[in-house]
Amino acid sequence: MSATKVTTLEAKMLRNIAENDYANGDPEAQVWSDCLDCGPCSLDPKSFGGLVASLVKKGLAESNDHGWDAGAGHRDACVWLTEAGLVEWRKLTETA
Repeated sequence: MSATKVTTLEAKMLRNIAENDYANGDPEAQVWSDCLDCGPCSLDPKSFGGLVASLVKKGLAESNDHGWDAGAGHRDACVWLTEAGLVEWRKLTETA
């Protein structure tokens, strides 16, 4: 099996998912898709959808979408890293 190539922006998104302020220190936690800017890396919010889609396509992340939460005023969607995504994230943290 060939190694997954992760771009610089994808690496930043991996970190923002695993090290999200709302993950309570748990890199395996599901985080809200509207909180992907609550991590250590600065990213353009316009790129979030494409970056998550790319990570999902590569098998590094998963996401769900439970539709609009009218009470909260946002989409009730979550993103999390797969086992392969956690492996890639750990590689990033070892070299940081």
